[in-house]
Formats: sequence, structure tokens, C-alpha cells
Amino acid sequence: MERIELHPRLLEKCSYAVIDPVLVDATSWQHLPVQSLAPPAHAGLASQLPWVLPLRELGADERSGLFAEVFERTSAGQPPLFCLLIESAQTPGSVIRHLARMMVVHAPEDRKPYQLRYHDAHTLMQLAWILNADQQKTLLGPATAWTFPLEQWWCLRPDETATAMPGLRLEAGQWQQLQRVGTINVALARQDAPVEQRAALGRQLYPWLVTAATVGLTDEDDVIAFATQGTARHPGFYRHPDIARILAQCEGQPKRYGRLTAALTETDWQRIAADMSSLST
Repeated sequence: MERIELHPRLLEKCSYAVIDPVLVDATSWQHLPVQSLAPPAHAGLASQLPWVLPLRELGADERSGLFAEVFERTSAGQPPLFCLLIESAQTPGSVIRHLARMMVVHAPEDRKPYQLRYHDAHTLMQLAWILNADQQKTLLGPATAWTFPLEQWWCLRPDETATAMPGLRLEAGQWQQLQRVGTINVALARQDAPVEQRAALGRQLYPWLVTAATVGLTDEDDVIAFATQGTARHPGFYRHPDIARILAQCEGQPKRYGRLTAALTETDWQRIAADMSSLST
């Protein structure tokens, strides 16, 4: 994943754009030759799922006008017109079929289908560490690059040594990671984490979200508080008698853990870290 500067030449290299109708008013794009990416099983949700625009089907003036709007929205801090720009020399049919197929991922255990929101920039940032190189190349399919906005613009390119698979198959561990992407993004937003660090921080947060579940926390606010403490404090903090006592008081009482630990002072946390460090030496 690399940060890039958006400029007209880069836009001209892109053959396809993906539009998120949840973020952009329909009047901005419904007159364009867009095609829905809603899989057949989700056809009823087409108005909420992304649409793809083959940019080469537009006239030069129309394309220039759209690119100007991209820059205007970026400068004004408005939701981007395109949530994804795709570089590909393949035909529209090939690209659209691939993007629609990638909208669905199957659970490893029972093969039930679920929507994969790869068009959401926050999700795509986390997929950068959840998926291995072969899986990323499978996701990108007939594209040489995906460019997307998240405060700045970012580019995801496939590893040239990777091998694309016929379909995107997730391992059990990856499936569990994907299930927690929403909570990870909420935690990162609360931390106001820099965009360039979100993938690395998401990877650090994930095992603490798992640990939070093992100690009995179920409420998202409690889980996020625990995971944030895990990354910022001593790795054994939750085994300290003071934290163990708080966890015991929270059993069956959602939203209590965050409130109780919020009362701990920095001096308290330093003492907890010192106590746990002394036990490990």
C-alpha cells in the first residue's frame, strides 16, 4: 500500500471507477453508463451496493469534467465521487464480472455467502494485512492497480510474484479477523489514528479483541477499551489483581469495564505495568 498524489495523468490511466451510492448523491452519477455490482443474491440491495463506470465509454470532455469534480471534491473535503479507481486493460465485461464476484465471500466452515465491502476504504486498509499476497492478487483480478481515497489517495498493486486463484478463499483465522474489521475501524477512529498507520495498528489491535472475548467482555465499547489498553499498556495488564478484580465486577454487566478503567489514573497504570514487569523478571 502506498500513498500517492492524485493528478490528471494518473486519472487518465484508469479505465474504471467504482461509485458508492451510500456516499454520493445519485444525481451526480445516474446519468452515466454505470452498471451495478450487486450479485444476483443481493439484487434487491442494488441501490446500496457499488456501481462501476467504464471510463473509456465516456467522451473526452465528459471524462475531463468528472476528473475535475474529483479534484473539487477532494479540495473541499467532500465525500469522493469515486470510492475506487481501477487500472486495467481488460474489457468491461471481464472487469465487471470480476468485481461482482468479489462482492461475495464464503465463510470457511459452512460456505455461507457474505458481502465483502472491499469498496469501503477503511475495510480495504485492513484487507491489506488480512489477505496474503496471492489473495490480494486474486482480489484485484484483471487490474494492475486499485487507487482509493482515505483522507489522501492510496494505491494497492498486486505482488508480481504472487499467483491469482480462481476464487477468494479465506482460512478460518482470516475469517475471524474479517469479522472484527468493523470494531477495529471504530477503535482506530476513536484513537484518531493516522491513515498511514491504520493497517499496522489494526493488526496490533486484533489479538487484543480476541483476548477481550476470552476474559468475558462482549460490549463493543468495553472491548475497544480493553484492546486499546492492551496495545498501550503492559501486555500482561489484564492479569494484574486490580484489573482482574474489575473484570470480575463486570461479569454480565456490559459497558461497565470501560467506565471502571476510565477511573484509573496514569499513576495507577504505571504501577500496574511495574508490578507486571517485576513478575516477568
